[in-house]
Amino acid sequence: MTALKPENLILEDGKEWLKFTMIKTGVEVRLPIHLPVFTKALDIIYNYISEKATIFPEQTNEEINDDLKAIATKAISAGTLKHSSFCNSSGAK
Repeated sequence: MTALKPENLILEDGKEWLKFTMIKTGVEVRLPIHLPVFTKALDIIYNYISEKATIFPEQTNEEINDDLKAIATKAISAGTLKHSSFCNSSGAK
């Protein structure tokens, strides 16, 4: 995610696209971010875009892991997992 650059955002026929190449496969991907379902995603991208080389701030693996732990802790403390069939050993819902 941090490798996205401003040049990955393209305007084609009046529509916005996110265009990039997958690192592992080399396949070029074009996401139609002009669709209504991506409105929030586009807002987030434009919030982060600046004069920097990448759209999103660079983060180390340690920082990303800390963020994921914080999200998991909030989810568990909010009780979102207690009703999950994954956590329910009896399989009852």
